[in-house]
Amino acid sequence: MENSRTKKSILNAIMMILNTGILSVLSLISTNLILNNYGSDFNGVVATANQFVNLLLIVEGGFTTAINVALFKPFVENDKKKINAIMSAAKKTFTKIGVIFLIISILASIIYPLFIRSGLEYITIFLIFLMVMLGTAYNLIFVIRHQIMFQVSQKEYVYTFYSIIINVLSSITTILLAYFKVNMLIIRLFILVYIIINGIIIFILYKKTFKEIKTNEKEDYESIKGTKDIMVQKLTSVVYMSSPLLFISTFISTKMASVYSVYNSIYNIIKSFLSSMIAAPVNGFGQLLSEGKSEEVYKKFELYEFIVILIATILLTSVLVMIIPFIKLYTINVTDINYVNMGIAVLLASIVLTEVIHIPSGNIINVTGNFKVAKKIQAIASIILISLLIIGGYFFKIYGVLGATLITNIILASMEIYYAHKKIFNRNPKNFIMKLFVNLITLIINVLVFNFIKINITSYINFFLVGIFVFTINTSIIVIINLLIFKDNTSKIINMIKGFIKRKI
Repeated sequence: MENSRTKKSILNAIMMILNTGILSVLSLISTNLILNNYGSDFNGVVATANQFVNLLLIVEGGFTTAINVALFKPFVENDKKKINAIMSAAKKTFTKIGVIFLIISILASIIYPLFIRSGLEYITIFLIFLMVMLGTAYNLIFVIRHQIMFQVSQKEYVYTFYSIIINVLSSITTILLAYFKVNMLIIRLFILVYIIINGIIIFILYKKTFKEIKTNEKEDYESIKGTKDIMVQKLTSVVYMSSPLLFISTFISTKMASVYSVYNSIYNIIKSFLSSMIAAPVNGFGQLLSEGKSEEVYKKFELYEFIVILIATILLTSVLVMIIPFIKLYTINVTDINYVNMGIAVLLASIVLTEVIHIPSGNIINVTGNFKVAKKIQAIASIILISLLIIGGYFFKIYGVLGATLITNIILASMEIYYAHKKIFNRNPKNFIMKLFVNLITLIINVLVFNFIKINITSYINFFLVGIFVFTINTSIIVIINLLIFKDNTSKIINMIKGFIKRKI
């Protein structure tokens, strides 16, 4: 059973990382073509529409998380009647949520474009917003509920494989249409069509994999607890994710929003990679905790946290060294606004680091059903974030918004990490703090040293080769330092990698 969970976690991580890596590269290519052929204004509007969708997703209220937690025990006990009752409730609830989202999104598509500072026509902005939001409404009503059982059973890799294929086709279509300068609205329409196809494939896989699941049973809403508490978490997450770009496009310009979105898309590659890795074992932790194996979970959790810190340090160090040379090359033909901004690069790197380090603790709080505690922590963070956004945004514009996000991240991370270690596992978080401190100092020193070297990138091949060199040096230094100071945990990670490679060979 344990080997099965580990194998599934690894498979999920591999598929999610592949998905992130392939799509990130294709996204960078398509964005570059869009910037060159349609301008920063269009790119900024699309980025704003995507973030506005995230803001409206507050209506989902974390219901997915609550269902997952409710299903852990009946899944482990193979209680099919209970599973069917919960899934029946999920079906009805997601339909209601999707319809509400659809109504709100249509109204938002009509109203919000009036407030965006953009050179595009109103009707163009309206249609872009509408198509982006229709795709999300479709996922809420039809797709997400079919993904839940895959998540609970740790079989996300099943539908992720097919999603990669569909998303690759969607990205290639976007690249081809952008290359030939086809009308921008046609591009968005094709993306919407691929979203619909992806949902149909997930539905077919669900029917084949979980034939015993029936959603016409009497609904069990009682087992799905904590949705109101999780909604507060959702609110903080939504405000945190969406506010910078929405603020910029509304009060500065969609061109500046495009600058931010380009940097953010690069860091999102790192964040998505880490999130995929972090998410892979979460449902396995949930199953173990439902069986009462707290001591076993903590040992794995401690290593889990260390892996996140180590990989985040390696990736962010390399990105901070290479991002400005890349931006100069990437936007060499874009003349409508200057994209080179080290301040945004450093602030976003800090935000990503402080965000990912507390995700393991937040996940543990949720899978143990401590939704009320999470609600209190997130409520405090929400108040701090909104207050700082208003003050920082007014006085310091984009830097104030990013600074507000960073400060909130630090406070939120401190609260969640403390609660997970001290209250759930009854352990002192000082070991975690020491690991984070050592790696943070290593990151800063590495970046400062590389800054003395003037890296001149003249082509993407040149960038790739230099990037490999920088990544190799940074990885070697960081691993050696961690091996010297945290030998036990670092050795375990190295042995895990060796063991996985041997099994594959």
